[in-house]
Amino acid sequence: MATYRKEPGIDENIWKPLGGPGITSVKGKQAKLPRKWDLAGRSVPSANPDRVSLLRVGIRTTPVDEGFVLVETRVEGESSTSTTTELSWLGLVSVQSQTNSDSQISGTLTGSTRIESVITRKLDKFRSLDLQLDMLKPGYRWSHDYGMAVETSSKASLTSRQNKVAINVKQDCEVTPGGPATNFSPSLTGSYFQVICRSSEDTLRELLYFDDYAFFLSKRTKTKPFDLEYKLMSVTAQ
Repeated sequence: MATYRKEPGIDENIWKPLGGPGITSVKGKQAKLPRKWDLAGRSVPSANPDRVSLLRVGIRTTPVDEGFVLVETRVEGESSTSTTTELSWLGLVSVQSQTNSDSQISGTLTGSTRIESVITRKLDKFRSLDLQLDMLKPGYRWSHDYGMAVETSSKASLTSRQNKVAINVKQDCEVTPGGPATNFSPSLTGSYFQVICRSSEDTLRELLYFDDYAFFLSKRTKTKPFDLEYKLMSVTAQ
């Protein structure tokens, strides 16, 4: 955590509110957090739902402190590869991340074009978070409201582009029943709950919360461009 606290451009006051009742038990739980998660995924474009892309997803998790986790993700598709390094709070709120991607786009007239891009995201506004981890069980609800600064740069052939946008994340979340974590892997312990987060912008986020590890794992993210679904295939313990 000391490294992130000293990094230029990160205002610690923005993410100080992360915590609250139940956070004291997180450190012991995340000390048991599995190091590697392998998932199968699929990406469905909203504009062309028949064009489904299959994905291989590998995630490495390293507890940092105070509920923060370093999440390293590699996604391999049919014509693209991306790697993301992210400082996350419980796997739920992204404090800072950088994604590097490399893809090949084929066109009838243009042939194959390689596109390299870098996306950086930083938490720059924190309005509210009323999540209480020790209350998390089916039927429990909470909401969160924060802003992200997103900067994208891409390069293709002789052209390059840069873009900066501000994204607001305002969602209402509800916990629904789950089951034993061994449903996903015999190496997992405890139970899991399913979590559904919705926003007014017609976006949907589904997560799995593993109570023994105090960690949220993404199951589905639906936005206007894409509908991304993931299936946990295997878990590697420490």
